[in-house]
Amino acid sequence: MNEQLPVFVYGTLRHGCGNYEALLEGCTTAEFSAQAEGLALYGTRFAFPYAAVREGGVVVGELMVIDPQRYDEVLRHLDILEGYEQKRPESSHYVRVTRTVRCEIDGQWMPREAYLYLAGSRAIARFDEGDLIPGGDWVNRHAA
Repeated sequence: MNEQLPVFVYGTLRHGCGNYEALLEGCTTAEFSAQAEGLALYGTRFAFPYAAVREGGVVVGELMVIDPQRYDEVLRHLDILEGYEQKRPESSHYVRVTRTVRCEIDGQWMPREAYLYLAGSRAIARFDEGDLIPGGDWVNRHAA
């Protein structure tokens, strides 16, 4: 059984996106605007984004608090979507990690520990600086 941490999402799992509707809609008890510092977002050539460690970077996303009654089921489906294998993280497409993110609650930015999916080593090998998404916001990547 996994610790029931909220999940920080930054791409197709964000509110209003297709994977949100398929996997998270109706399964959360709260959703907050959030940011993950020390990460950058890549994916200008891809159908979905990849977060990777990068000093000074910020990734924009949302913090999803999953209904405790559905938590294990939802996390299992998220792991499948992200190609994460807990027993083989080195060969996973994304790797689920625990990280402190900042979320906006009642107008104040608060730190919260959360799960998030970082690009696995094989995925990282596929992109370069030209794939960096300015501002770290997948949903608004074309607004700049």
